[in-house]
Parts: sequence; C-alpha cells; structure tokens
Amino acid sequence: MKETVEEQQDFVKDITKMSDDFDRWYTDVVRKAELADWSGVRGMMVVRPYGWAMWEAIQRAFDDMIKESGHENWAFPLLIPREFLMKEAEHVEGFAPEVAWVTKAGARMEELEDPLAVRPTSETIIGAIIKRYIQSHRDLPKLTNQWNSVVRWEMRSRLFLRSREFWWQEGHTFHAYAQEGMDEANLILNYYRSIAEDWLAVPVLIGRKSPSETFPGAVYTLTLEGLMRDGLALQMGTSHYFGQNFSRAYDISFSNKDNERELCYSTSWGISTRMVGAIVMAHGDDSGLIVPPKVAPVQVVVVPIFRDSEGRAKVEKFINSWAPELKAAGIRSRVDWRDERPGDKYAHWELKGVPLRLNVGGRDADAGQVELVDRLSREKRALPAAGLAQALGGELQKFQTRLFERAQAFQRANTFELGTLDEVIAHFRDRGGFVWVQWCGDEAEEARVKTDAGGVTIRTIDEDTRPSGNCFVCGRPATLRVALAIVRRVQHRLGDVRVEMRAGALADLVDRDLQRHSLAVRPVRGHRVDRVGRAGDPREDRQVVAFLAVRIALAVIALVMRAHDHELVGQHLEAAKDVEADGRVRLHLGELLVRQLPRLLQHRIRHADLADVVQPHTALEADPRALVLR
Repeated sequence: MKETVEEQQDFVKDITKMSDDFDRWYTDVVRKAELADWSGVRGMMVVRPYGWAMWEAIQRAFDDMIKESGHENWAFPLLIPREFLMKEAEHVEGFAPEVAWVTKAGARMEELEDPLAVRPTSETIIGAIIKRYIQSHRDLPKLTNQWNSVVRWEMRSRLFLRSREFWWQEGHTFHAYAQEGMDEANLILNYYRSIAEDWLAVPVLIGRKSPSETFPGAVYTLTLEGLMRDGLALQMGTSHYFGQNFSRAYDISFSNKDNERELCYSTSWGISTRMVGAIVMAHGDDSGLIVPPKVAPVQVVVVPIFRDSEGRAKVEKFINSWAPELKAAGIRSRVDWRDERPGDKYAHWELKGVPLRLNVGGRDADAGQVELVDRLSREKRALPAAGLAQALGGELQKFQTRLFERAQAFQRANTFELGTLDEVIAHFRDRGGFVWVQWCGDEAEEARVKTDAGGVTIRTIDEDTRPSGNCFVCGRPATLRVALAIVRRVQHRLGDVRVEMRAGALADLVDRDLQRHSLAVRPVRGHRVDRVGRAGDPREDRQVVAFLAVRIALAVIALVMRAHDHELVGQHLEAAKDVEADGRVRLHLGELLVRQLPRLLQHRIRHADLADVVQPHTALEADPRALVLR
C-alpha cells in the first residue's frame, strides 16, 4: 500500500516544487531539512548537525580507504606567507582573484610587514614544509592528507555547492617515479568513485579533463562528474597529477638510487562538503531529502502513535522490547517522542529523508508488529517485531541499491550521442544531460562550444574509447570522445549574450543601480530602458547566470547611452546606437569577466523586473566599442 499524493503533500509545507524552480527547491530543502544555513558573514555557511553527520560519514569512509593504502593525516597551517604563494605562477594566477589576505593583526590593528593568505588550497604551504622531510628515495613516497576548511572569496555563493569557506580533505603526495604519481592519481579517483556510487548512490562519469579545464599548474586533472535531477552536471571531486611542476617551484628533491638529486613527482586531490549538496540534488523530491542509508544520520525513525498516557505506556513498552536490538545491530535509529501530531512527525522525517519509518500504535503492539514506510517507494507494510533488526538491515541494503538504480536509470535516460555542433546547440536549448561527441582536440573549438551552446563545457574525456568519426565542430577526423554538459556552478565568465530591451520606464532602476555603486553617468540621449529579461534557455546555473547577465546588461546599457567616456577593461562590447523601428534597443555583449564588475553585482534584481528576453547569441563581427568602469 502506498501513501497518496495528497497525504505526501500534506506532510511538507513551504517547499518550492522541483519542477517550478529547481534552485529555490534546493535551497528550501537544505535549510528546512536543517542541513545548513547562512551565517552572519556574507557567503559563509554554518553546517548544522544533521548535515555535518552526513559529512562525517563520508569522512570516515574515505579516511578508512586512504589509511588502508598507507596515507597519513597531517595538519598544516591556515595562513600562507605571500612568498610561498607566489612561487608557482600558473597556480597563483588561477587562485589570485579568490584569495583572502590577512593584512592587519593585534589589538592596535597594526599592518603586517608581509600579508598572509588564508589558504584557498594548501599545495604551496605543504610544498615548502614537506621538503624538510624528503632527503632520499627511501623517504618516498610521502602520502599526506588533511581534513580542514579553506577560504575562496567567491562572488556568488550557494549552500554546500560554492561558499567562501567550505570543508574538505586535500591529499598531497610525493613520489620518486612519474608512473607511481600517475598511479596515485588514478587510485584516488577510484576511491572517489566508490564514495559517490557505493556510499552516496550517485552514478558518475570519470575521466580526464580537457586542457582548458585542467587545474592550474597540473599536467592533467582527473574528474568525477555526477548528473543532478535538473539535468545539470556537478563536479564532485578531482585528482591532479603535477609531474615535477610543483617540486620544481619549491625545490622538492631527493637523492635517487644513483645518488643524484632529482625532483619529486607530486599529486593533489580533494572532495568537499559539496558531496552533501550532491545527495540533495541527485535523490531529493518535492517532499524533501532522500538520504542513502550508508550516510544517513538516522536510518530508521520510529513514530509512536497513542492517544493517552495508558496508550503511551503500552506502545513504549513494546518499542523498548526490540529497540536495543537495532542499536546492537548498528542501525542508527531514533524514537520520536516529541509532543507533536503523528502527521507533523511524518512531515519532519520525510523532509529529512530518513530511509525507513516505523509507525507503532496500540494495535501494532497487540499484534507484535510494526508498520514499515519506505521513503523511496512510499510502500507501507507490516513487519513482525521478532527478528526486526535483521529484517531492517536487509531493507536498508535494498534501499541503498534501489536508490542507486533509480539515479542510474535517470542518468541513462539523459545520456545522448550527437554528431554536430548544431545538434548540440539544439539539444541544450531544451534539455540537459550528458552528451557524448567526437572531438579533434582543438582548444579554440572548445571555446566556441562554450559560447555558441550557452555555457556547455567538456566534462570529461573517455580515454577507453577510440573515436572513428569526425569532429562535431569542424568535421575533421576526431581524436577524442568527450562528454558535454551544462555544469552546475557559478561561472566567472559569461558567453556572448544578446539583450533586447524596450524603451520605457526602467531607466530609474538603471540609474539607481549605477548610483548605488558610485558610477558617474550623464544622459546623452533620451532613450529609456523598460524591461530586461532572464535567460530562457538552460545555462550553467540558470537563475544566477541570468541575474548576472541582467545586471551587467543594465550597467553597460546605461553606460552606452549615457557615458561614452567609460570602458570595460580588456573586454569588448558591440552596441546598436539607435533604438530600432520596433522600439527595441539591441546590444551584443561579448565575454565579460564577472570578477571585473564586483561592485555592480552586489544587489539582486527582483523577479518582477525580469522577462524572457535574454538569449545566447554568437558575437557579430563589428568594430568593438570600449567603455571603462572607473
């Protein structure tokens, strides 16, 4: 017997439907299920006990794996001297815009002689320290890991997915031989795959990143990509092989067997609390979370049902007769004795995604049984109290398997093979998923795909399959088979966007927006902006990217119309100078670095100000017009 749709909807209040707004649904679930919330520091989250318990389960599982293969946990400093960070130029360039600096200290707030970076990642500090402990080939391999938090000054934050501070593990290893380092990177990738598939029940693609997506300073990056229920991809973990790049920058060398000095080969790898966000997006529904039993803080919840003290005593005695057996069997269970109605308790635990619920009333006690409700199938059935712990253990194993199979079926139904760029563009205009194509490896063509297909990127390279056809972009013989997807992250670059506005009454909004950020503007013509729209096509993070495009568009339009003496540093913009016959102003925005516009992006335009008029567009060939924000 299954619960009806009406019963399910009665349980959970005030959660946006997934089909209405996936991003809002995600935030609603994370906050209302008490996984995490925002703190008093902009962009930094507080992970609540229920969410932290999931992360602890992931920690324990992965920690056991790496310790079994000889890795050791260390603790390295939070603060990194600037000189350490600057030694590896490519690495620094990749992180520079996100680094937070400590420049003052002490009661008098005295300036530090040398600023200290709050670690965005620890390669640099570890490299400078670990060299002390490596003298000979006998000291290798050095297999280090640490569990910590890092800070990256992100402009846009989302709980668990992208925040200014997040928790992770970062492994850093040093080897005497190149092959040993490459084997290490592969070993860790397979550990990550086990965490995702065996523990989180999330099927993933694994493989190598394209050169443009490779971690700064690495020879290559291996990746773990999951598909969420809105059809967008999520990068769930990465493993990097550095060759001798970092060892060269930090002079990490050893005496080899021939007594010659040689640079170490190194790797780094990490997974983070983003894994908790993946659980939400890969398995949740309109009622809330569905948590895989292996990482569920509560695997079985017991809801007592009674009307009076006598009824409670009867039910409590019955529950106490078998509850200790659940604990002894290692089942994480909880009896909900809160002074709430049964329906409210159902809602609470549905939202929190507990795999199994046991309803226990007086009649159940008399019959020596419990009513089992499965969070995934919604089925209700009776189970005898005798042998309950063993029966529930089997149910939890089956639940874990069914949850993975459900996610795997979703991934298969949303994985496609396409042959041309036009097909790719048409596909991602209407839907998401993974799309396999054959590619010649030209990085310029990869950049074109990102622009023309509205944020589509190469997620991974299939190194096990030899392509036999032609490149989906240029038609030349293909050398690689790659998976494309729209990735779930707030990107720092926007592709070419066409923005169309009707002349009218939103000029005041534009002016207020610019004035709020101290940008001097002066009217040049009498044109006025009426409406600017949100994206009507799938994008990396549809809602956020749409808002970024709108804010940039509003600012640039005002500058084009009102202040020709400003420019966007190093970027280009094409603009129609005149309002056309149909009353629209048409602008073509080329790639804009969002990082260069931080002051413009601080306030959020209301939904009411938006309409469906922002669309992806290929840049037109015309003389670029330069305008600079001062």
